[in-house]
Amino acid sequence: MADSLDKAIIPGDDFFNRLVRIMTTRCMYQAQYFAAGTLDKPLYWHYGLACPLYTHFTSPIRRYADVLVHRLLAVAIDAPGAASVGLAADKTVLSDVCDNLNYRNRMAQQAQRSSIDLFTILFFRGKNVKEDAYIIRIMKSSLVVLVPKYGMECVVEVDDLNSLQFDSEKIAFVQKDSPETVVYRLFQHIKIQISVLEHEASLR
Repeated sequence: MADSLDKAIIPGDDFFNRLVRIMTTRCMYQAQYFAAGTLDKPLYWHYGLACPLYTHFTSPIRRYADVLVHRLLAVAIDAPGAASVGLAADKTVLSDVCDNLNYRNRMAQQAQRSSIDLFTILFFRGKNVKEDAYIIRIMKSSLVVLVPKYGMECVVEVDDLNSLQFDSEKIAFVQKDSPETVVYRLFQHIKIQISVLEHEASLR
C-alpha cells in the first residue's frame, strides 16, 4: 500500500498525494491499548506502527500507559519493590485498564477537535474569505471539502440543484439535462467562500 500511495501523484499538484494519504488512513482503525494474551497475534499489528510488536516505554504523550509498562516490566523481571503484581497476574483487570486508557484517549481527541472547531469559528467570525479547497466527499445535496491552507473540513451546500443532480454511480454531481457532463467530482480542486453563520443559539 505504501508503494501505491507513493505513486498516487498529479504533476503540478503537490497537495494531492497528501490528500490521498489522509483519506486512506482515515478509514483504518486507530491504534489501541490491549493486554497481550487477550487477542490473537495477528490482531497485534497496526498499519501506523510498521512493526510486529510495539509497546510504550518512553512515550512523551501517553504518560499513564508509559507508567503501566514500567510497572509490568518491573514485575516481569522481579525487580525489588515492584508494584502492581495483581495487575500483571490478572489479564481481566489489565484489560479493563486498557479499555479505560482507550476511552480517555478518544475523549482527549474529541476535546481537541472541539477546541479547534471553536477557535476556527472565532478566527473566521466577521470575515468573508475565498479559499482553495478539494472535494473529499459528495453527498446528495452537498460537498465535504478540505481547505489545505487552514487544514479544516467543511460542508458546502450545492445551491444549483435545479440544474444539477447527484449521480450515485459516478459519485458526482452531473448536469440534469446532460448526465454525461460531470460538474463536481471527488478530489476536484474548487474555490469556496468561508464565513460564519450566526444564530441566536449557536455559530456555524
